[in-house]
Amino acid sequence: MIILFDANGEAYLLPCLQTHRPLDLVILMLGTNDLHLAEPLKEEELGNGIRRLIQLVQNHPNCGRGFETAKILVMAPIEVWPSDPSGRTSVYPRFFGEWATYLSRLFPTVYKEIADEYGCYFLNAALYAEPSPGDGVHMLPEGHIALGKAVAEKVAEIFADEI
Repeated sequence: MIILFDANGEAYLLPCLQTHRPLDLVILMLGTNDLHLAEPLKEEELGNGIRRLIQLVQNHPNCGRGFETAKILVMAPIEVWPSDPSGRTSVYPRFFGEWATYLSRLFPTVYKEIADEYGCYFLNAALYAEPSPGDGVHMLPEGHIALGKAVAEKVAEIFADEI
């Protein structure tokens, strides 16, 4: 996998797990940048990045409380859309246009299957936010707020039995 820019969080994840322990919950949301590669991502590769990060967390149980593995919440990212004609129209083609839209719509299904496979919790960000018409990739402030509230509710749900 060739990344166009240094947006790969894997190199930082392990040191982060170690320096911030003990962790009750690790929230992983990635995917959009996986569509911003030198060559188009293949459909069968769509879950590789999130699977790898889940494995890293689960293979380091000493980051959780009592040397247990931290719980993991996997979040599927929002969709990728074309920008408005008055927006940053150069962004969409760099994500391979319609192919990125197609793949981004598969994230919830693929990520949910992987979350279930590894015993993780799941949240679909696309249910709460959509991309800005300005570039078709990033959320607007109201999307961040709606998604933040959804994440807070999900976290409360995850820990409801422990309160």
